[in-house]
Amino acid sequence: MGQIKDAEIVVIGYAPVLALRITYVGELGWELHIPVEYAALPDGYGEVQRQSGAVREAPGRHDPPTAPRHRDPLAEKFLDTGERVFIIDYEFTGNNDPMWDLGDLSVEAAFDAEHETMLLNSHFGGELPHLAAVRQG
Repeated sequence: MGQIKDAEIVVIGYAPVLALRITYVGELGWELHIPVEYAALPDGYGEVQRQSGAVREAPGRHDPPTAPRHRDPLAEKFLDTGERVFIIDYEFTGNNDPMWDLGDLSVEAAFDAEHETMLLNSHFGGELPHLAAVRQG
């Protein structure tokens, strides 16, 4: 967690914003927190929210076992020495769906289908022939 050095309310446009002067690793930066009632939402947001009910209900239909996960596998959190890869920064670590880190890494690193296949084959220790069928729907 970062250390707050200063805080103030500022107005940006028409919105009151909580501005926090904060440091995570010694470098000062700003975090801006805008109240949700002032946030501009993209066109169609309300309709997407209404249609997303099935997605919200899906986890209840399949309750996978949880396992310890990093839960924040950004590319900059991997240190490669040329001989070994170290994963750092465990502030979000906790139990979660075993596939969480794989999915998040794929999204954060903008993997294409080929890279996703390599990741999954490596994780599961061999080729997964059913991947092609899953990708095609």
